[in-house]
Formats: sequence, C-alpha cells, structure tokens
Amino acid sequence: MNVALIGLGSMGYNLAKNIVSKNYQVNAYEKNKLVFENIKKDNIKNLCLFNSIKELIKNTPSPRMIMLSLPADKIDECINELINHLNSKDIVADLGNSLYLKSIEREKLLKQYNINFLGIGISGGPRGAKKGPAIMAGGSKSAWNNVKHIFEDIAAKNESHSACCY
Repeated sequence: MNVALIGLGSMGYNLAKNIVSKNYQVNAYEKNKLVFENIKKDNIKNLCLFNSIKELIKNTPSPRMIMLSLPADKIDECINELINHLNSKDIVADLGNSLYLKSIEREKLLKQYNINFLGIGISGGPRGAKKGPAIMAGGSKSAWNNVKHIFEDIAAKNESHSACCY
C-alpha cells in the first residue's frame, strides 16, 4: 500500500516523520507554500513533496492510501478534488478527528465511486503524531485490514509492546 499525505501542518508533518521513520515512503502535498518550502529544506529521506494534489496522485501508484491531515472544514473540498483521480483499490483516510456523522456521509459519497473511506482518530497532538499516537479507526473493514499494519507500526505501544491502535 502506497502512502500519500495531504496536509503538512504540525500534525501532518510529525505524522509524516513518524511514518518514514518506520521505513515507509510518504508522498505529500501542502497547499501553504511557506510551509511547503520550509519542509522541503529539511530534506527528509523517504518524504517526497509534490506541488499539487494532481501531481501527488499521479506519482503515488495505486493501491494507495491518501491520508488527509486537514482542518475539518477542508476535508470535503479535498475529497471532491480527489474523487476523479482515484480508483477502487484506493483508500481515503480522514485523520482530522471528524464528527462521526461527517465520516458516515463521506463514506457513502466515496462508496458511490467504489473508493474506500476510513475515519481515523489520532490522539496525542503533534508530539504523539511524531512519537506514537493512540489511533482509533472506523469505516470499511476491508480497507482497514489493508492499512492497519501501517497504523500499528506508527502507534504508541503499551507496556506489553502492543500497538494502541483499534
């Protein structure tokens, strides 16, 4: 499963660093050009930045998980931009701790296009995103089964080294 991340604010950027630290490649896009340029200067191995969502999707082979680390009011706009570029092997994962009713709406919308959706709660703030968050997932069970290993790898671990990921 290839990973694309949209939104490199404090949560998204720290999550990206966590993911690449577990030996995954992350392709990412950030709309804010100042943030984009600052992250580009960090030159992080296995974090590849793209100038547009279209370029990001073009360069992230399917099957792919597109993680959205955006403010809640920007999620629907982003999903609408993505819809025509994705296929049935792809998964859209909203990492913004959205209201579950919005997650249900988004899952229904994407289902019409045979695209899977996950609503993912990421707990622990930017520090947790970087060091290991607690993760709570909802949505398509088959989609979750395809990507849960990624989330388990980046999640906080308890005393018995089990991932805080459900």
